[in-house]
Amino acid sequence: MIKGSWCNRVQAVMVRVLLCISLTHTILAAPETSFFKDHARGWFWYEDPDIATLEEPKKEENEITSLLTPIEKPKTATERLNDVKEHLAELKAKAILEPTQGHVKAYQEMQLNVVNQSEAFSKAWMMNVYMNPSLDENVANPSAQGARFVVYENERKNTDKIIAGLKETYGLFYFYSGRCAYCKAFAPIVKQFADKYGWDVMAISLDGAPSDVFSNWQPDNGISQKWNVQTVPAVFAVNPLNNDVIPVAHGFTAIDAMEKRIVAIVNGGNK
Repeated sequence: MIKGSWCNRVQAVMVRVLLCISLTHTILAAPETSFFKDHARGWFWYEDPDIATLEEPKKEENEITSLLTPIEKPKTATERLNDVKEHLAELKAKAILEPTQGHVKAYQEMQLNVVNQSEAFSKAWMMNVYMNPSLDENVANPSAQGARFVVYENERKNTDKIIAGLKETYGLFYFYSGRCAYCKAFAPIVKQFADKYGWDVMAISLDGAPSDVFSNWQPDNGISQKWNVQTVPAVFAVNPLNNDVIPVAHGFTAIDAMEKRIVAIVNGGNK
């Protein structure tokens, strides 16, 4: 009896020894990446490597999906503004075609937002003008009454200089008809213009009637057709050296209008 008990104890001890040897072999054979050898992570009593291993494929799958998904390009300011215009037009059309209180209110609210945005833009515009003189049109073209008088005087002097400088090369041809009441009233204005700038005037009668203002009048020899004179009175400034013709007046025209036309055509031709 004692001998059998002793044998059982010996067997139990041997089983324990074999178990310790097996565990020691397992620990020594563990890879270098085991948490027992990873001093950075410390000594933990529990670590589940299966969870980390299973999460890796999910991360790669999400990265691939994000790369394959097209990235929506942000709209430009022009596109956004066009969207606002189209939306406002749609609300307006819907309010007109289906004038319920809700549809009209939606359009009114949208219209108010657009008006407020326009006012904000206008305020920013004017602030830039105030802070940047180079953007202020009033600097070059002042609108104050006193400044406008200065501008007018400068323009007046420039006009007089240009027209007076043309008198050496240009002369006036005045076309009229004895049956034209406007021609009789316009002839003194043509003479006043010529006297002011020292221009010579050649009066051409389309019907052979004499002129009460210009004694050196001449009957039309076909020149009216050459210059396409379709109405009377008509005035042309002509340079006989290069046959340059400037239409100064068609119909009854004030002196300042004649002056502006001459300056505009001369300046336009010099550009």
